[in-house]
Parts: sequence; structure tokens; C-alpha cells
Amino acid sequence: MEPITNAQCHRLLAEEPVGHLAVIDEDEPYVTPISFVHMNDALYLRTGPGRRLSALLAGGR
Repeated sequence: MEPITNAQCHRLLAEEPVGHLAVIDEDEPYVTPISFVHMNDALYLRTGPGRRLSALLAGGR
């Protein structure tokens, strides 16, 4: 996978309605689709109780 520029990143975020969030849960990758809003150089997303949130709160991976 090749790095992309900031401009390419912003263009991609503006074009795609759904992303994929990858976390490590119990030493295993866990990837789920996630809706987001890209506005003012920030990504906004929400999640509810469950595996994804637990893994995010558990540690920095």
C-alpha cells in the first residue's frame, strides 16, 4: 500500500460514504464498516456498546 497525500485523503473521504474501522481485540484484528462525517479537517463518527467500542477503550491499537 502506497502513502497518499493530504489532498488525496480529503478527496477520498469526501467521495466515500462508508469507511472501515480496524481495531485489535484479544490479539486479533476486528474490522467493521462505519459511517462517518468528514468536516473541517476532522472525522466524526459514533458507536454504541459492543465489541468495537470495548476494543477501542481497551488499548491503543
